[in-house]
Amino acid sequence: MGVLTILTMTVVLAGAAIEESAETPNAPYEALAAAYDALDPEMAADAYAPDAVYAPPSGSAFLAGHEIETAFGFLAAAAEQDARLHLSFRVIRRTVSSQSGGDAGYYRLIWVSADGEERVSYGKFLTLLSHDPLEGWRFLADGFTGADAAAWDAALAQCVDGAPCAL
Repeated sequence: MGVLTILTMTVVLAGAAIEESAETPNAPYEALAAAYDALDPEMAADAYAPDAVYAPPSGSAFLAGHEIETAFGFLAAAAEQDARLHLSFRVIRRTVSSQSGGDAGYYRLIWVSADGEERVSYGKFLTLLSHDPLEGWRFLADGFTGADAAAWDAALAQCVDGAPCAL
């Protein structure tokens, strides 16, 4: 069995173990990735706590409340263009307690146009998470900026114990 096969199996198995429990700090990432797959802005906003703040890389304002859903309006636009999106994460640092947590990592967004043209973008993120007994884990603060493919690839080597590398 080749190294690539073993690495692929490890990532797939790690992803399967992560998806087994929606009541982990991984839940908001899984929800956001599902919203991108579904091209659903409301579903994306539901990954955020009601009092969350969102700091997109462009613009000078923090977004909160309904503004967060509005920020994900590009998902509906992508649906109208018959595009497909796939979002994945690599969490490289995690601090978590019973009610809160924080993560640092990288994301990859694959955008496939209706004619099959694929664009891939990368970024790095820093999030704060909150846990509500009724609502589960959600983003409390989310800020991100661009990165490159080399940083995404290097993220696998940066993973530490307790931080799931493939979401």
